[in-house]
Amino acid sequence: LAIFSPLFLWLMSFGRDCLLCVAGGQLAGMLCFTPTIASLSLYLVSEIPTQLQYTSIALSYNIAQALFGGTIPYIATAIVIHSSNIVAPSFYMSGLAVLGGGSILLARLPRVRRMHQNLEQTMNT
Repeated sequence: LAIFSPLFLWLMSFGRDCLLCVAGGQLAGMLCFTPTIASLSLYLVSEIPTQLQYTSIALSYNIAQALFGGTIPYIATAIVIHSSNIVAPSFYMSGLAVLGGGSILLARLPRVRRMHQNLEQTMNT
C-alpha cells in the first residue's frame, strides 16, 4: 500500500479521458487494501487479551479512523491546492502506511512483549 498508492492515484487521475484507468486504479487499490484490513483484524485479536478485545479493538480502530481516515479528504485537498502535483496526496497515504508498518514493528520489541504479558497476567488474576 505504501509503495503502490501513488500509482493507483495516478491511474485514477486520468478521469473522463480513460474510465478504464480509473476503474483499474480503484480495483487495484481495493485489492491491496482488503488484505491489509483482514490481517489487521487477525493481528489485533492475537495481540489483545480476550477480556479487553471488544473495547480495545473498537477504541483503537475507531479513533484511528476518525483521526486519519476522517481528515484525509481535507488534507488531500490542501495538498493538491498547495502543490501542482495531483498525485501528491498519495504520498500522505504512503506515509500513513509506513507509520502503520512501523507501529507493528515496534509492537514486536521485547519491552512491549513484556508489557503485554504483564497485562495478561493482571487480567487473569
